[in-house]
Amino acid sequence: MMAAAALIAVSSCEKDDKPADPGNGTENPGTGSFNEPTVVWEGHNLSEPVELEEEMDVKITVNVPNGIRSFVVDIKSKVLNEQAKISSIDFVNPDVAGIVIVPKVLGDQDIKTAKVLTLDLSELMPMILGFKPESDTDHVFTLKLTDNAGLSLRKTITFHYTGTGPTLKWEGHDDLDAKVEYSESLTVVLDLSAPEGFKSVVLDIDSDAFEAKNITSIDFINPDGKMSYYMAECFSGVSNLSGKTEAELVMTKFVSLLSLYDAKENSDHVFTLKVTDRKDQTLNRPITIHFADKYGTGDPFEPDDEVGVNPGDPVGDDEGSDIM
Repeated sequence: MMAAAALIAVSSCEKDDKPADPGNGTENPGTGSFNEPTVVWEGHNLSEPVELEEEMDVKITVNVPNGIRSFVVDIKSKVLNEQAKISSIDFVNPDVAGIVIVPKVLGDQDIKTAKVLTLDLSELMPMILGFKPESDTDHVFTLKLTDNAGLSLRKTITFHYTGTGPTLKWEGHDDLDAKVEYSESLTVVLDLSAPEGFKSVVLDIDSDAFEAKNITSIDFINPDGKMSYYMAECFSGVSNLSGKTEAELVMTKFVSLLSLYDAKENSDHVFTLKVTDRKDQTLNRPITIHFADKYGTGDPFEPDDEVGVNPGDPVGDDEGSDIM
């Protein structure tokens, strides 16, 4: 499977910027440029995402008239980076993993002497699916090549996996891997989808501020007594989730507790949504909130609405006091 990951990486590249004439005065008749490296995947526009499928015909031609000096592929893919432990492949000077991978891509072609390479990845595409990627995810490969004349090529290709599993979107935040700065005006509304129906929805919390209050996880479908109060006071859109296919999880008020709970300055707080559908397909999506400065310590609850301190609460006064 490690081979699959890396091999997809080499599946595309095109010239982004026209390089200068290397000085030999020899034009490449096909491009009108001076022996520039080129890549062709017939029938595909490599500037557009390509849907990842079980069966794909992926035969790529790499033309490098001046010969290859270096050829590295950087990989940004959650399943490949975390499960296969692959983040880049060097095809000229491969590491231990590359020694296995490169021959599978090139066959008996010698990358150090070839002027034209044929990369046949057709049998390797399905293997990335063996890592069970989350639905609606991109797997991005950046090919970086330099020829013996110093001309370079850099091209990114994106394979998109649609799938049928759970997905999460946060309007205005396309890159959920990027940290989000906390502010009093921050709105956290997450759109959850599970076409096969929600089986389990859990929020894991990695935060010193919340851990001090013994809040490390909330099960929205099967909450315990204490967490049910947080669900009632700090969330909306989380009731009766079992079997539903769509949900709008509003957790703005819950995140605002960072200020009340004296989060440390310049600290990170990770909220991980773990969703499983009725076909046991999973989503594991962390969202990192960066707390830069103190924004005030006012209680976000009205005095009469404090969580867990009402005399009739089944949790009891002692447990309620511990929450706040």
